[in-house]
Amino acid sequence: MLPSSFALQARWVFPIDAAPIENGVVCVEGERISGVGTESPHPETTDLGNVAILPGFVNAHAHLEFSDLTEPLGRQGMSLADWILLVLQYRNRGDLPPLAERVSRGIDESLGHGTTTIGEIASQSYLGSDVATDRSELTVFLEMIGRDPRRVQNCVRAAEAHLSGDAAWQSGLSPHAPYTIGPELLAAAARLAAGGAPLAMHLAESPEEMQWFADGTGALAEMLSRSGGEMAGPPAFTSPLQMIRQLRDIPRVALIHGNYLDAACIAEIAKHAATMSVVYCPRTHGYFGHARYPLDGLLTSGINVALGTDGRSSNPDLSLLAELRFAAERHPEISAATFLRLATINGAEVLGREADVGTLTAGKSANLAILQLPEPNPDDVTAKDPARLIVASELPNIATMFRGQVVYGRL
Repeated sequence: MLPSSFALQARWVFPIDAAPIENGVVCVEGERISGVGTESPHPETTDLGNVAILPGFVNAHAHLEFSDLTEPLGRQGMSLADWILLVLQYRNRGDLPPLAERVSRGIDESLGHGTTTIGEIASQSYLGSDVATDRSELTVFLEMIGRDPRRVQNCVRAAEAHLSGDAAWQSGLSPHAPYTIGPELLAAAARLAAGGAPLAMHLAESPEEMQWFADGTGALAEMLSRSGGEMAGPPAFTSPLQMIRQLRDIPRVALIHGNYLDAACIAEIAKHAATMSVVYCPRTHGYFGHARYPLDGLLTSGINVALGTDGRSSNPDLSLLAELRFAAERHPEISAATFLRLATINGAEVLGREADVGTLTAGKSANLAILQLPEPNPDDVTAKDPARLIVASELPNIATMFRGQVVYGRL
């Protein structure tokens, strides 16, 4: 076990908010980073060798309830409407492990991949449950679904309790998606989030959703109609742009996926970039075979974009490191350093945690991801662009620190 005050040296240190440091040192006092640089005040500094030290990764969008799955639901390239039916079948199974076990498994897996901060979508409140949430910086977005007035009232009461409860996590709200909520619920969620709670909503996720917006037809409309009840009927909203405008006054909003955001939507989000972000889930995007993601357009417009894994229902694992590498391969026009930001400080800003996590900065939580690096090769292009040592590699995270303690691997 490391002492309460220590220093770690590595071949490369990536503060994220400053240039990478060759042969850098990260100093820790208790649960906090006390300094980052090239020299250590500690007489016995642990030299970790050919590794990189980064801030613990920030997974801005996850569904940990699916963490018992060994492979995604359904098949690659299937429609979102058909996949949603599989999700509902999964949730109705009688042999599911307890929720606390599934969430704990997801947190453990995330820590193994260097992720120490998670934006979790919870389909039920964790208040009063035995879900252990003290091993990561967790923001729990309570999922809100309903169009029927009675269900909306119940949903709002649950959201009020979620936000006012004494919890170890940060509380947020997640009105689920345009096709599972109505104007009353969206307005209530916006009112509750106006007090400062972060809000996350799935939007512009699939072609089926865009067709549903356009004329109320298509596979998603058919699925909702077959389900009957409050979800059946014509669209309650006219377009993603309409919904973005209804969310623009909330202090912190995350638009999840955004696979089909058009130029008008991107321009509107950019007007509110101080409070509105987009979360890209690269391998889930790939699983459904969506059109090319508008990442360059979003970033060029000055919009804060972060990365998420979604859940194991549409992804083989919960590795944010794998997400950034997958995305970088598909967007070679974007710098490697940018992808490190998408996986760290940008996600922290989505969750409202940028003052405490996301960079290696004195005073922030000592949450560290320690990655194995390839052997030095002076002829390699990565010698001039050290971020590519992370992005272009397949080498793993070998150790994770959470608030100054090793929670995965050894040092």
